[in-house]
Amino acid sequence: MSKFIKSSQYEKRVHLKPIWEGDIVYDELVTFIGETSSATLLFNPTEVLCVRDFHFEEEYTENVDFKIEGNKIIRLKGSKIPYWEVDDFYRTVYDEKVILRLTEKSDHKFNEQRYLNFGEDSRFVDKQIAVSYKCKKGKDVFIPEDQSKIASNLIKKLKTQDEINYMVYGDSVATGCNTSGSRFLNDFAPHTPIYPLIIKEYIESKFNVKLNYDNQAVGGWFAKKCLDNWDEKIKGKKYDLMVFRIGANDSSTDPKLWKEYMTEMVNRIFTDNPDCVLVLQSAEKPNPESDWVVNHDLWEGIMKEIASEQKGKNIIVAPCYSMYEWALSRGKFMRDMLANNVNHPNDFGVRLHAQTVLKVLLGKYFKVK
Repeated sequence: MSKFIKSSQYEKRVHLKPIWEGDIVYDELVTFIGETSSATLLFNPTEVLCVRDFHFEEEYTENVDFKIEGNKIIRLKGSKIPYWEVDDFYRTVYDEKVILRLTEKSDHKFNEQRYLNFGEDSRFVDKQIAVSYKCKKGKDVFIPEDQSKIASNLIKKLKTQDEINYMVYGDSVATGCNTSGSRFLNDFAPHTPIYPLIIKEYIESKFNVKLNYDNQAVGGWFAKKCLDNWDEKIKGKKYDLMVFRIGANDSSTDPKLWKEYMTEMVNRIFTDNPDCVLVLQSAEKPNPESDWVVNHDLWEGIMKEIASEQKGKNIIVAPCYSMYEWALSRGKFMRDMLANNVNHPNDFGVRLHAQTVLKVLLGKYFKVK
């Protein structure tokens, strides 16, 4: 049995443990809507180890603040646990703090049009709680495919060289939105690093190597925008490892065009960097209660097509979209994994991103002790 470690802030040996391994889940985040509402955990707890606020500052007591039934955590009347009033989470008035809500995609039903509360401040994570528990995970868990054979030459470099060049390109989540340790949320507790830096710090520690880090991601950028700015951002630079997170802002892009844009960028990458490893990382699904979800389910499959068609090129696909889909299939809601309630992951979601990328890239070398 694993030993429980209660950390006071983000800690690699705890929070980077792959969700598919071991018998402890650390600080899984959930959101309550309603005073005596329930939220869904990924697994059925056999023992609750710690329930606390998002910032790891206040703990809550079982059978006083909450109770567990199966994989449900239920908020009790009079509890200190924060929660949303239904009419505050699902607003009746359309203004700058909301986004259109699609009624048929919600677990809450109303007779009138409602709107999702939305924002880039800390209002959502301030009302999330972190649940750590022991469980039996069984076989129904998503494990990203080990693709480290594709990165074999990179892994040799990591073992033998003093430093390598590492670049990230894409959208706002790749810049850090909305991780607690990012500049976008003023780096508050529990200070979880942005996922490109979680990847960097793990690789540096594992292989005793320096990663020269170049983050060229820009919030709001979509595939065509990334391609149009290629010469300014990427052209001529030398990289050993590149992570592309592109697609979250392409909700209405024609899939054929999206593949053309992505293929052109892949060709340009390997023209300048024929020996590099490129990780094509799919984005999480936006909140399906919103009107943001259009083509997002297509991009991961197209990434796999591109990787298959580009013979002789070191292309790995990190299926973060599938990881989130698995979590949703377990009964979770995107509000449990988002920091702005629409499309920016919270700390738990960010950890899923980092774990997925590290698994497909490093395989057996991704082991958190």
